[in-house]
Amino acid sequence: MKKIIPTLITAALFSACSSTPDIGAKYSAAIQQQLSRISLNGVLKIEKDQWILSPWLTAEKIAKEGRKNTLSWSFNGKTLFPNFYTTRFECEVSANECDKYEDTESPFLKVNGTQSDYGDTYSQRVADGKKPIMTSGQLQNTIILAVVAPAVASIAVMVSPFVILGGTANLIKGGSIYSKKWVEFDHDNFYETVQGAIVHQHGSIDNYVTYMAKASTEFAALNTENETQLAKLSTFRTTKINEIEHDVNLNPIVKYKIKIASSGDLQAELNNTRASMTAYYLSIKNALIIEYKDKLRLAKANSKQQQIEAYESAQSIYELNSFIETYRHIDLANLVTKAKAKWSKMIIKEQKLAFNNIKTIADAKSFIAKYKVTDKANLVTEAQKLINDTENKIRKEQEKKRQTVLTSLNSWRKSLQVGHSTFCGRIIEVNYPMFKIALDRPLQNFSSAIWLHKDKIFERWSGCRNTNNKIIPNSNPLI
Repeated sequence: MKKIIPTLITAALFSACSSTPDIGAKYSAAIQQQLSRISLNGVLKIEKDQWILSPWLTAEKIAKEGRKNTLSWSFNGKTLFPNFYTTRFECEVSANECDKYEDTESPFLKVNGTQSDYGDTYSQRVADGKKPIMTSGQLQNTIILAVVAPAVASIAVMVSPFVILGGTANLIKGGSIYSKKWVEFDHDNFYETVQGAIVHQHGSIDNYVTYMAKASTEFAALNTENETQLAKLSTFRTTKINEIEHDVNLNPIVKYKIKIASSGDLQAELNNTRASMTAYYLSIKNALIIEYKDKLRLAKANSKQQQIEAYESAQSIYELNSFIETYRHIDLANLVTKAKAKWSKMIIKEQKLAFNNIKTIADAKSFIAKYKVTDKANLVTEAQKLINDTENKIRKEQEKKRQTVLTSLNSWRKSLQVGHSTFCGRIIEVNYPMFKIALDRPLQNFSSAIWLHKDKIFERWSGCRNTNNKIIPNSNPLI
């Protein structure tokens, strides 16, 4: 069984680098199909010197600082490889860079004077044409063969199998010539330890794969349900915030954290998780409603107080009008009616004063334009009457003046005779009521003399001009 396990788990990623296990093709295809569904990761733990799996699986892809852990390590649920960065790197001895790694009591972290084979990551091994995984026995045999081989005899003198396998030997303290060391992760030991913990908890790798495939599928479904319930509750929260209509907020919604057990009765765990998730969001919604009611009550109280203060500070028509518009639909203090009454009194007072200050027709027209919509004093009609009366008076005065001028003009016209001067020139011939006038100056489209009816003749001071071939005075005393 132990020889089949590595190939089975790593086949999904390294099928080209490992031999096919001696099992039926149908069984292999089924396993591969289950492996493709695994998306969750496990956690290897050590408790009381015993290797076990953490009770809970994780959806995290890469754990930080995983190599320095001393009690738990995340591993990829599909490949069983470390779920954190494990590429070897160098540390400077003289700068004491290696100390923090040498002092870490992790069973998988090694600080070596040279690069050790177990420190190759699985992708590095594949790139080098090696198997994805070797047992510690295989690794030791490989190293011993390398030491015996003539091609590397000189290296064997400097680097013994003990140095490569031991890993934690402190070469500098013993007077090593190396100024740098390699910080490496023991991939072989980690891989075998993970397998052992899995078999101990699940009974077999097959059972583990089946469990992880279903757990991953169900986790995806649970996560979708989680997102749906979160979105619904978030929409509900936004609606409640909008209902308050004040500058307040409600507590943010914390997403439910789904936990999937690493073993046991999976269906029972899933049922419990769904029930727990539903109860969680229901409790959050109930708490949200309580918070909404409290903040709404407080917001209304604050708004009411603000409205009272705004009413008391409104001392002008503009301020009262602004108050009315602001609180027209949210009159928590019932002050809009009072504000309207106060505004009416002020507008009446202002309107009466403006009416009394009307001096001209222009003043009256401005008054009407300003107060025609808010004629609280009923003075717009009076202002219009003032305009009408004034205009009638002006018309009567103008007509009286015209009649006086016309009487004088007609008296002058009766005395007209040859030799008299008129608005266009001197009279040179009379054929009553027509008078021939010699033009004082040329007029377009007319000869040097013109005939005019007596009623069309004006005094000399009026002057004349041609407008559309008609002779008219420059200044008509009758207009």
